[in-house]
Amino acid sequence: MTAKEMIFEYLDNSNPGTRFTGYDLVRRGMHCLDEMHYPDTYLRYIREYRQKTGREIVNINKKKSIYEVIS
Repeated sequence: MTAKEMIFEYLDNSNPGTRFTGYDLVRRGMHCLDEMHYPDTYLRYIREYRQKTGREIVNINKKKSIYEVIS
């Protein structure tokens, strides 16, 4: 599984109201893939996921980089 596939699967299985940060995704990648990727890489995958699926994921706290799955 690639890092992008892991993020897409995580978002597919996330319910509305799920909150996460870029560092949460880094920790998930380290645990699931045993690989280190920068938070910006995962956030780029999230932007791609939103474009492909139309799912609403918003940044609710820019200072702390907290994201929430809306729909």
